[in-house]
Amino acid sequence: MSLAARVRRSVNVARTDELRLAEVRVTPSGAVLDVEVRTSPRLVALRPEWDDADVRVGLHWMRSGGRALIWDGPRTETVPLRWIGLTPFRRALPVGAPPAGAVELRVELVAEGLMWGEAAGLAPMVFGGSALDQPRPAPMAPRDHGPGPPLEAPADTRAWLSAAWPRDADPGEMANYVGADLARFLMSVQLMPERPGRILEIGSNPYFMSRLVRERHPGCELRMTNYFGDPGDAIEQDIVDASGAVLATFRSELVDTETTRLPYDDASFDTVLLCEVIEHLIKDPVFQLREVARVLRPGGTLILTTPNVARSTNRHRLAQRQGIYDPYSGYGPHGRHNREYTAEELLELTTGVGFTPTDYLTRPVHSVPHPDEDWFRARDDDGAGDYHFLRLRRGEHDVAEPVRPAWLYR
Repeated sequence: MSLAARVRRSVNVARTDELRLAEVRVTPSGAVLDVEVRTSPRLVALRPEWDDADVRVGLHWMRSGGRALIWDGPRTETVPLRWIGLTPFRRALPVGAPPAGAVELRVELVAEGLMWGEAAGLAPMVFGGSALDQPRPAPMAPRDHGPGPPLEAPADTRAWLSAAWPRDADPGEMANYVGADLARFLMSVQLMPERPGRILEIGSNPYFMSRLVRERHPGCELRMTNYFGDPGDAIEQDIVDASGAVLATFRSELVDTETTRLPYDDASFDTVLLCEVIEHLIKDPVFQLREVARVLRPGGTLILTTPNVARSTNRHRLAQRQGIYDPYSGYGPHGRHNREYTAEELLELTTGVGFTPTDYLTRPVHSVPHPDEDWFRARDDDGAGDYHFLRLRRGEHDVAEPVRPAWLYR
């Protein structure tokens, strides 16, 4: 049996505390290991110099007796250790055909120019001899990323939200929106601080999140922005029920948040909600994030949610050679998803303007019509959920020059 076939047989069980083999793709010359990197914060504590090292996943071949045959094998792209405690990351590692005399393949973390992970006490994944069919490392216990049980909400949140909508909106369209995204609304509000202080919600319409925030934090001041309209103006919109009775009224400043400063003072909010907005931008998300950092007090909280481009449905569509891009919208360029992000991209964008991520998770949403406590407490879903949910803390100092990643700007 070829090495690629034998490794593939062990794909579901080959894992250590730091690495997990997620998939094997067989190529004419061998295999490509899709390695999921999950390492605890103890990695940096063991070897502080790893904190600034160029860390990758690499492999080396061994001959009988545990002697090195080829130590410098292929490497993956860099693994971002500064975010490793928040979410696992996937990397492709080409294996190729084994060289003559090789009896064992070792896959492990390597800090370029410093050491292999085994020298720092981090067990490698080992394939060779009987280990190809019975890998040595013990299964890794999944991490619990759940934020805890949901806060108290109306008895039937779905019915409560679906029973009212902005005046002139289509009731059927609004009910469908609640049906598809109720779990996302609830998780976003769930991640807010227990005492959120003064709150800014960016992109409020059609006010489902706004109503939940007011319901759960009735004593807090809530300010809002929307985009559609004449910049510099403000609008008031009534929320009505089927009889036309006004149940609530919301006022929003109209501002294009990727080209115009927010109309608020520096450090004037304790919590900012940026939920399902960044994917609609067409010019400059870094400008928007810098403005959010400006109006948020040092130590304040940003809740950012956005569709996960690496969600399982997209992976399946690509595997079937289907497209994953959002259709053109009748509401214009801002009515579609112009750029969806991976976890690493979001983390790089937000840290580059002065935020520190404190919690990250993804969750299936569209297949969860009635989210319960188990859904909130669910363990890590391997980053394949429909949406990113990210909670960040604003740094104590302003960033003089934000990072504009080369993968986003040209």
